[in-house]
Amino acid sequence: MPTCTVDNQGRIVIPSSWRHEQGIASGSLVLEEDGRLIIQTREQAIREAQQIVRGSVRRRRSLVDDLLRERRAEVAREKKRATRRIPGDD
Repeated sequence: MPTCTVDNQGRIVIPSSWRHEQGIASGSLVLEEDGRLIIQTREQAIREAQQIVRGSVRRRRSLVDDLLRERRAEVAREKKRATRRIPGDD
């Protein structure tokens, strides 16, 4: 396993052979998780985010349909409240 060093300015020095092998380049992301640093390429971060979203979305269900259903219910509630108001009671 390659080792990294921290220089006297606090920068982490990652061996170039390992960076090239792993596809780590300018723009790669460094995340902290449970006290550990995790380095990801943008592509890895995007794939991970897509997996998280995929896992939380139920199959065969459209998020657009859910949003429309919620908005229609909200409009119906607003209309119901508006009919209960007494004119001139503003």
